[in-house]
Amino acid sequence: MKQKTPCLIVVCGWPVSGKSTIAENLSKELKIHWVDIDDIRRIIFGIPHPHPDQSPELRARDNQEMSESYQLLMHVVDFHLTYNRSLIITATFSRKTGQDALQNIYEKHPSVPVKIIQCKPTLLDDTAVEKRISSRGFGEKYIGGVNSLARYHEVKDRYEPIELPHIEIDTSGDISQCVEAALKFIAAHQR
Repeated sequence: MKQKTPCLIVVCGWPVSGKSTIAENLSKELKIHWVDIDDIRRIIFGIPHPHPDQSPELRARDNQEMSESYQLLMHVVDFHLTYNRSLIITATFSRKTGQDALQNIYEKHPSVPVKIIQCKPTLLDDTAVEKRISSRGFGEKYIGGVNSLARYHEVKDRYEPIELPHIEIDTSGDISQCVEAALKFIAAHQR
């Protein structure tokens, strides 16, 4: 299924919720470029420190790198939409500041449908989280900032509710059903 009009698809949610898996499938199905915030961060800052909670300095550096990565991600979004190109992005958008940046995109590009898909697994206990984290291979396949159960809970616990129009998808089940639900939501171009 090829998108005929440009749109922005935002796949968000707390860590290990299936954001990248959903976005990768959507990118292949819709033939739309996909940009993940972790890729932007790696290109600009390198691989993040595996344990930023070890000192206040590492924590401050981690926060600064993520803040600047979100700003760069929004520049990428603006560039694509300015040139009439659809885009899929993935990031947690766990804080109000990230959601405010999305609101600015709504205001700057009012004719572009923005589809926000929040991955929200309901059956993800600590054992499943640890299994997903260990399967990522930090520094190899995965270069994001969440690679421990403690860090997962920290990010999840500070997650602020999304106030912009969105759909919540329970990503603890069959991935193909999750992708299908996302595709149906994207196909409805109302804002």
